[in-house]
Parts: sequence; C-alpha cells; structure tokens
Amino acid sequence: MSTESAPPILPNETNKDSTNSSEKMKERAHLAPEECESGLSQVQDSKSRGSTRRGLKSRHAQMIALGGTIGTGLFVGTGQALSVGGPGFLFLAYCLETIFVYGIVTATTEISAYMPAGGSTMASYATRYVSPSLGFAMGWLYWYSFAIIVPYEITAAGLVVNYWPNDINIAVWITVLLFVIIGLNFFPVKVYGETEFWFASLKVFMIVGLLILSFILFWSGGPSHRRLGFHYWKDPGATKEYLIDGAGGRFCALLYVLVFSAFSFSFAPELLVITGGEMESPRRNLPTAAKRYFYRLLIFYIGGTLAIGVITVS
Repeated sequence: MSTESAPPILPNETNKDSTNSSEKMKERAHLAPEECESGLSQVQDSKSRGSTRRGLKSRHAQMIALGGTIGTGLFVGTGQALSVGGPGFLFLAYCLETIFVYGIVTATTEISAYMPAGGSTMASYATRYVSPSLGFAMGWLYWYSFAIIVPYEITAAGLVVNYWPNDINIAVWITVLLFVIIGLNFFPVKVYGETEFWFASLKVFMIVGLLILSFILFWSGGPSHRRLGFHYWKDPGATKEYLIDGAGGRFCALLYVLVFSAFSFSFAPELLVITGGEMESPRRNLPTAAKRYFYRLLIFYIGGTLAIGVITVS
C-alpha cells in the first residue's frame, strides 16, 4: 500500500501567497451600483424619468419627521391618556416610547443612509434584506395604516377647529383640509418640503409656548398667583386605576397609556427613511437629521407631557 507525500512548500511560495493575500485585502471592495456614491447617482439618473427627485434638504427631513410626531397624538390624544392613567403614567409612557423610538430611528437611518435609493420604504428594505413575503406584508400594512390615519387626522383637526363656537359644519373643514393635503402632493417635492417645514415649525412654536406657559404657572405667574407646582400629582394623584381596583387597575391604566401613546409616534421614524430617497446628500444629512430628531423628541414630547401633567388636572 503506497502513499503519496504532498510536495513541500517552498519559502518563496509561502511569501508569494502571503503577499497576494495582503494585496487582495488592500483592494477596494466591489459594491453594487446602488451601494456606492457614484453608482447610486447613475442609478438615479437612469431612472430620473417618471421617478422622484432629490429636492429635500436636511431641515425638510427633520421637520417632516418631527411634524409627523407632533400632531393629534400630542395635542389631542394626551388628554385621553391623562384622564385614564394620570400625569405620572402619562410621563412614564412617553419616556419609554421615546427610548423605543430612538432604537427604531437609529436602525432605520443606518439602512437608509447606506442605500438611499429613490422610492425606498421599510417594505422595500424588508424585501431586500429579509424576504419578499415580509416586504409584501409590510407594504400592505403600511398602506392600510396610512389609509386609516389620514381620515383620522383630518377628522381630529376638524374637531379642534369646532372647539371654538361657530355655525360652520365640521364637514366643511374636513373637505377643505382634504383638498389642501391632496393639492400639496401635486406640487414638486421642494414645495411640499417647504410647506411641511413651516407647518411643523408652527407646531414647534405651539409646544414652546406650552412649555413657557407651564413654567410660568408652575411658579405662580398666573392671574390668581397660585403656585401650581406638582399639585395635581398629589391631588388627585400621579397615577389612576382603570377597569379594576388596586395594583391590577394601575397596571391596566399603565398598559392603556402605553398603547395609546404609541399611536402618537406612528410612522414618524419611517418618514426619515422615505425622505432619504428625495434628500440632497442623504449619507451626510440623514444621520444628522436622526440625531436632531431624537433631541427634539426629548424636549417637545417628554417636556410637553410633563407640562400638561403640571397645568391640567386628570
């Protein structure tokens, strides 16, 4: 029984192999066209006819995402959450949701900045990185959710307008708002971005006014010169019970407020992903927009819920 021995490896061949390996490691990695900066622009140029244009700036993306968060969930929805759970659970729920949203924003922004192709959505990324089945399901879920949220937002806006006594039917306000929303989507993306920027800025000014008002009332700056402090956190209390009595009722109240507060953040993180396909220099501007978006959430959402709990009785 004979055995064949392997040929000996010469020192020169070993050095040659190691040199080739080191040279290969130094070579530039081969990326798909849409994964490199120059290739991405070529892909966009080849699809420029009938597709989206990069007309959004970083400030547009930041305010679109922030404006999608500061809406009926904060101006209207917090009242119901406050009445069910009390100021303590309201503040705790929004703190937890903000931390959760931070993780979503970080993950989605990293994906969108890596491959900011036009028309990209969370459904398209799910199709690319997980499976077509998940992308298909997410696409229909997003469509269904937006189909429900838009009428909800318009109806809530009409209810807010009807808070002040007038003889105009709410259907008139709903029709006007619907025409405004549809009309803005017919204009170029720059017009849409500027409109969103100024409308969201108006919301920010309202939140800043709320914070200033609560600070003044906290330190007895109101007409009655009564110092509120955390009076409503003591009477009727920071937390409330819901459905049942005792600790179980407080748990149900916390769970209700958590679910209700999650609606306030609906799709706001994903709006950064959608704007990435129409943003100028997305790989530089998207991370910046995500960081500033989170800082503004800390100020406006957590600060806003704290202010509401200070000046409003549950």
